[in-house]
Amino acid sequence: MALRKPLNKDTIEAVHHKLWADAKAKHNTDYGWDVPKEERSVIDEKVRALWALSHWDGSGSAIQHLRRWSLVHGSAEWAVGNFCQKGDEKVPERRGRSRKDLYRAFERWAVEHEAEQFTTAQLAEVSGFSTQTILKYVTTSLYFSKVKRGLYEACDPHPKKKSNKSDGKVVSVRRKS
Repeated sequence: MALRKPLNKDTIEAVHHKLWADAKAKHNTDYGWDVPKEERSVIDEKVRALWALSHWDGSGSAIQHLRRWSLVHGSAEWAVGNFCQKGDEKVPERRGRSRKDLYRAFERWAVEHEAEQFTTAQLAEVSGFSTQTILKYVTTSLYFSKVKRGLYEACDPHPKKKSNKSDGKVVSVRRKS
């Protein structure tokens, strides 16, 4: 996973001049300002992608490196496709879980530990969120009820219902707080 050839100032300037020459020939003009603005922007972004790629040390994914430069118009893919060896054009999969997934897992954990009491620090450690995030969450969540300052009890906001077969009434399992 490396560059096909080193990208130095001379190489980048040669590519820059070739891109402009091709654009001028395509639009049958001798002047750069006669090239449409969108195409000029694409050329500038491709050159910028080459400068960014010249700072890549060869470790990791080239696409991942170029993402940090906020390139547009597909210039990162163009630069990697034309100047990197095969295999570098793969976009690495996103690692980690989203906050939505983290909250969902934390709520499942709370249901599994119903009627147990936890401190704020314990909840922060289990959830992976900061203490401030946990404090905000437990004040608005139905999955936790406050016992006293810094101590919360896990509860299930959607309790399962049992039927009492003797009189036909449905009785809720959740206890009142």
